[in-house]
Amino acid sequence: IGKSYLGTKYVANTLDQDGEESLVIRTDAVDCLTFVEYTLAQALGSSFADNLQKIRYRDGIINGYPSRLHYTSEWIENGIRHGFLTDITAKNSAHTQKISLSYMSTCLLYTSPSPRDGA
Repeated sequence: IGKSYLGTKYVANTLDQDGEESLVIRTDAVDCLTFVEYTLAQALGSSFADNLQKIRYRDGIINGYPSRLHYTSEWIENGIRHGFLTDITAKNSAHTQKISLSYMSTCLLYTSPSPRDGA
């Protein structure tokens, strides 16, 4: 499947668009992530668009820009939870460690300033 993209133009930020978040499918260009997403969506069979939405969005639901899986770790966790990815880390490495991460949506550094803060 991946070989079918040979010759496809590489364009950065192929998912960036103005307006409301929607499922973007570009057959004329891919970036690193969309190449992987398209290949996986095709490998899963049946409906390419349905598969792509499940891969790209948290629990397959488009609910604005924050619903898109922007972090690789979150993208992988979503795929494992929904059964289209398998975590083989522990099987291939004796040195694994589970950590808890905070994302932009939960990090206080990324919240809007309060009027009380003089902003």
